[in-house]
Amino acid sequence: MTVPWRAVAIGIVCTSALGLAQQAPASDALILGRVIDGTTGRPVAGALVSISVAAINAGAPASKLNALPTLANADGRFLFRQLPAGRFDLSATALGYPATNRFGARRPGGPSQAIDLAESEKLNNIVIRIWKPAVITGTVMDENGEPLPGVNSVGLLRLDALGGTTRFTVVNGASTDDHGVYRFSSLLPGRYIVFVSSPRTTLPVANREAIDRAMSGTPQERAVLDRQYSGSVASLGPALTAAGFRVGDFILSPAPGGPALGPAPAADGRVLVAPSVFYPGAAIPQQATPIVVEAGEEHAGIDLRVTLVPSVRVSGTVIGPDGPTPHFGLQLMPTSAEASGFYSGMEVADTVTDPTGAFTFLGVPAGTYVVRAIRIPPPPRPGPTGPQVEATGGAARSLLLPVEPSPAQPDEPTLAALVPVAVGPESVTGLQVVLHQGPRVSGRFAFTGSRERPVTDVLTRAAVQVSSVGAAFFARMGAPRFDISADGQFRSTSMPPSRYVLRVSGLPNWTLESAMLDGSDLSDDPFDLDAKDLSGVVITMTDSPAAISGAVRTAAGQVDPDADVLVFPADRTHSADGRGMRRHYLLRVSKAGAFDVTGLPAGEYLLVAVDDALVGDWPDPKFLDALAPLATRVTIALGQRLTQDLITRAVR
Repeated sequence: MTVPWRAVAIGIVCTSALGLAQQAPASDALILGRVIDGTTGRPVAGALVSISVAAINAGAPASKLNALPTLANADGRFLFRQLPAGRFDLSATALGYPATNRFGARRPGGPSQAIDLAESEKLNNIVIRIWKPAVITGTVMDENGEPLPGVNSVGLLRLDALGGTTRFTVVNGASTDDHGVYRFSSLLPGRYIVFVSSPRTTLPVANREAIDRAMSGTPQERAVLDRQYSGSVASLGPALTAAGFRVGDFILSPAPGGPALGPAPAADGRVLVAPSVFYPGAAIPQQATPIVVEAGEEHAGIDLRVTLVPSVRVSGTVIGPDGPTPHFGLQLMPTSAEASGFYSGMEVADTVTDPTGAFTFLGVPAGTYVVRAIRIPPPPRPGPTGPQVEATGGAARSLLLPVEPSPAQPDEPTLAALVPVAVGPESVTGLQVVLHQGPRVSGRFAFTGSRERPVTDVLTRAAVQVSSVGAAFFARMGAPRFDISADGQFRSTSMPPSRYVLRVSGLPNWTLESAMLDGSDLSDDPFDLDAKDLSGVVITMTDSPAAISGAVRTAAGQVDPDADVLVFPADRTHSADGRGMRRHYLLRVSKAGAFDVTGLPAGEYLLVAVDDALVGDWPDPKFLDALAPLATRVTIALGQRLTQDLITRAVR
C-alpha cells in the first residue's frame, strides 16, 4: 500500500539535518521510503539511511546540503524532508548488512540510480534494497590434520569471465585463529577460490652483510645499494625480518605469517617445504574447485591441508647489458601463472643475486616454472624518510632508508627477462638469465573539435596510462611513466615486456578518440611490447565524443525504471582477450527510464535493455551471446549524438 507523504511513522529520526544555510529559503520537497532485505523482501528495522547531493537544479537554493543519516523505523521506513529540487543519491546499511547499498541496485553490487526531485515534489515510494553478505570459512591444517593457528597468508580469489578467459583477482586476505579457523565475510555473490600462499625467500649471506655495511656507511653508499634493490619484482623483506634457516651461504625464510618451514635442512642442504595450496588441494588455481556463493549464504568446511614436500635448488647467473648483475631481484613462478598473467599469491620463491651476479632459489618443489626478473627504475624520491622494510608482499622498495634524495634517471632502462625452467628430483644449476632493456612507447597528441588546444601546463600534466592485460605487477613496482612536452610529444619510460592497452586521463573537456599505430587502435586492441620500441603513436582527443541516449519502456509501453542498458560492439572480435573494453557499457536507467552513454568510439554497436535483477556476468562472452539476438543494432560516427529508445527484453 502506498503511504501518504504526510504519514510520518513513529520512530523515524527526522532531521532538520538536511541543514540548508539559514539565509536560504526552506524547500518542502521530501523523500519517504523503505529499506528492505533484497533476498526476502522483509523490512530492515534500524537501517542507517544516508542522502547526498548529485546536483541542485537551477533556481533552487544554492546552499550546500549537509544531511545527517536517518534511522529507519521498525517497518524499515525513513523520511528526508525540506529538500531542494535536484538530484540525490540514497544509500543504506544495517546491523548484519555491513556493505553499503545504494538506491536503485536490485542485486548485490549492481548499479545504482539517482533520484531526480522537482520543486515541492513528494516521493513516497522509494525502496532501498540491502543484502546480507556471503561468508566462506574453514580450517587450515597440517598434513596430520592438526589445525595451524596464526597463518595470515590465507587468500581469496574471485573468478570473473573477461573476453573469453577467466580472470583471477585477489579480493581479500585472512588469518587463522587459535583453532586454525579462517573466515571471509562481506562477500558479494560470485565464484571464489580459497588458497594458502607459501612463498619462500632466499637471501645470500653476502647480501645481508653488504646491507649491514651500507646501513653503517655514508648516505651515498646507502643510496647506491637502495637503488639497486628498488623496483625489483622480488619480495625480499621476509629474509630481513623473519626467522629462517641458514643453509650454507644463504638464509631461507618462509612467507611472513605463512606455514612454517619443515624440519632443519638435511646434511646436503635439502629442505622440506609447504607449497601453496588452492582449495581443495590443487597446486594452481586453474585446477582448484571454485566456491559459488549467493547473498547471505555461509559456506563452512572449506578446509585446506598444507603438506610438506621435498625440494631442490635452482641456481644460475643474471647477465645484464654490462655483464653479471648484482643485487637483482628474481621470482620463480609456476608456468600456469605466467601464461594466465595472474601473479599475486602464486610465487614459489624469491631471491636476489649476490655481489657477483649469481642467484639461488632454495626450497623449490618439482614442477615447471618461469624465472621472472624485472627491475623498473624507481620514481623520484622527494626526500629522506624514516627506516622502512617492506615485509609483506610487493617489491622491496626501500631496504636502506633513510637516504639522500635520489631522483630518477629519465633514460635509465627497465631490465627484464623470462626464462622457463623444468625442475625434477635433482637441483638445476648453471641457468643463465639474460636481461634485456625494456622498450618505450612514444608519439604525439592530436586534437579535434571546436575548442582551443589545451594550454601547456594542462597538457603536460595529462596522464597517458598503460595497463598490462591480465597482469598485476605494476601494483608492486609502479606503472610506467610518460613525459609529455609542450608541443604534445610524449615518451614513456622503459617498460617491461607484456601485453598492454593504452588510456588517457587528466584533460578536462577532452575524450580519448583513438590511439593509432599502423592502422590499429591501441586503446581498443592490446598491443604486444617485447624487444622493440613503439614510435609514431597518434593519440587523438576530441571535445565532441559520440553519444547514445534514449528511454526504456516495457512491452506494454510503460516507463521501465528497473532496467539496465547494455552496450557492446557488434563486432565480437573486440570482446576477445579483454579487447575493446571501452566499447562496453552497463548503464542503470533513471527513474524516468532514461539513459545516456557518452564517449563511445565510432563504430557499430548492439544495445539491449534487460531487467537489472537478471543481468548476469558482465561482460562474459556467453552472456553477450545470449543478448545479441535481442539487441538493437546501431552505427555511430565520430561526434554524433544518436537517440535510440529500447524495449526491455526477457533474458533466458
